[in-house]
Amino acid sequence: MKPTRIYPHRTNARRDRRAGLGASLLTAVAICLALASQAAEESSPARARLSGEQAFAACAACHSLADGAVHKVGPNLWGVYGRAAAQAEDYAYSPALAAAGLTWTRENLFAWIAGSEAMVPGSWMLFQNNLQPDEVMSLIDYLAAHGGTGGQ
Repeated sequence: MKPTRIYPHRTNARRDRRAGLGASLLTAVAICLALASQAAEESSPARARLSGEQAFAACAACHSLADGAVHKVGPNLWGVYGRAAAQAEDYAYSPALAAAGLTWTRENLFAWIAGSEAMVPGSWMLFQNNLQPDEVMSLIDYLAAHGGTGGQ
């Protein structure tokens, strides 16, 4: 048999007060974080616009960009602009990209950089795009200047 408490209302009152304090504390912390985030956004200067070469630095972790360079995790991107997708020699592309029938035009490169998985579901390239649209265009110009074949 379970023992009966003489003053059960006291235990519940304490528990209720503690729960109320916890909720109030969480609300106060949330408000402080929101205000701090807003202040940081207002006080921090705008990020400088990246050039195509600077934007390619993120790509360089997986891709080379030199005539005759070996493939890294991703294929060498020398001459990619204007070329049919999944055509670099000695590189194993995802079946989805190989079957997509794409040509790397300005529009297709923009869509690919903006979201490769959305453009070709099942592709193997993992990339979180943090570039602004004008930076993506600079990156495409940079790629075109490195062996591009004149894609539209």
